[in-house]
Amino acid sequence: MSIRLPKPDIHFPFFVSLAIYIIISIFNKTFYGQYIPGAVFQASLLACISLLFFHEFAKLYLTDYHLKEILHLLTVFAFFAICTRFLGFKTSMLLIYIYCSRDIEFKRTAGLASYTAFAMFCFVVLSALLGIIHNYVSVGSDGRIREYLGFTYALPPAMILANVTALQVYVKKDCMPLTQILFWAVLNTWLFSKTDSRLSYFTAMFFLMLAFLFRINLDWTRIFEKCRPLVFLTAFAFIICMTVSILIIAFYDKNIDWMRRMNDISEERIVLTIESIKKFGISLFGEPVKWVGNGLDSSGNALKGQYLYVDNIYINLIQRAGIIAFAYLTAILTVAMIKAAKAKDYWLLVIWAVLSCRGILDDLIIGLHYNTFWLGIGVYIYSSANNWKPSLQKLILKKLAFLNRPKSRIKFKWQ
Repeated sequence: MSIRLPKPDIHFPFFVSLAIYIIISIFNKTFYGQYIPGAVFQASLLACISLLFFHEFAKLYLTDYHLKEILHLLTVFAFFAICTRFLGFKTSMLLIYIYCSRDIEFKRTAGLASYTAFAMFCFVVLSALLGIIHNYVSVGSDGRIREYLGFTYALPPAMILANVTALQVYVKKDCMPLTQILFWAVLNTWLFSKTDSRLSYFTAMFFLMLAFLFRINLDWTRIFEKCRPLVFLTAFAFIICMTVSILIIAFYDKNIDWMRRMNDISEERIVLTIESIKKFGISLFGEPVKWVGNGLDSSGNALKGQYLYVDNIYINLIQRAGIIAFAYLTAILTVAMIKAAKAKDYWLLVIWAVLSCRGILDDLIIGLHYNTFWLGIGVYIYSSANNWKPSLQKLILKKLAFLNRPKSRIKFKWQ
């Protein structure tokens, strides 16, 4: 009798690493964070990156590892080193995760990430509601009441749930049941009533609306087939929003009424960004920027110092990571969106266009636990499906065969 064992999944180390990364990243933004020693947090990050290395070594052993992949890997590590200086090790690991996800169907990654993040979200929120950890409540000068629900600020839980909702919409796409659409809509609405995080709420509801349109047989993706300029706008949304952000900052004049009004509506974001640029500057390889935001630390203490923070993701990254690293990130994202448009992956295209617009007012989309759609671009940028030949293994074997060839003996004949 023979026993058939299931074929091992070569991507298993990647999924384990991603799950651990999401768990510790979310924990770090909650009041549970005060109970996790810094050494444990750092060890968890090292475990994550070790699993990613093991994932790549497994691919090297079991499959062909091509020259193009080596060049991409060297490029990724170069920009990882640049970004780590001022973005930090955890945030910069995003680049390595994007690379390692290149041959994994994004639906699988999205499913795992959404279930892991949602489980963590429920655990933290229930802990806060049951009084296990503190549910901090803030009251703004305008009377705006916001519950943090166990997190160190009101924005993280809303962004996590919005990300989970978007991932579920992407996975189900045109076949998402109405009961699930209603469930996510009700849950996001309840969370909005607690945190008053408007940007995340409207983002999540927009994605649910797209799923609902499909359920009532309104295929909105046909618009892209008939309107090619719309494909262009969505594919280049990140660059367009970046350009708009830079132009607003460069030409802002408080004496112009509509500009002053725009700054007021954005809750002084424009003026604060200009102040940050004057104070810390902009360079090719980043600056050691130290901002003071509205959030609390893991012990519930407010950050000390005068408030100064850049919410705009474009200026935020340009200041911290530098122009060169930001240009690289912009390039791979834009090229991925162009390829997604050619592949008619309109869901990913629209989701990234919405996230790019959100980036004008919010910087959370850089976090992998807040925006897992970063991993959706890996297959379009680094996929080994169309790599150059020969593979690395074949090249090495060929080189060894050349070195080990029998030496020819030259015989001289005297005339």
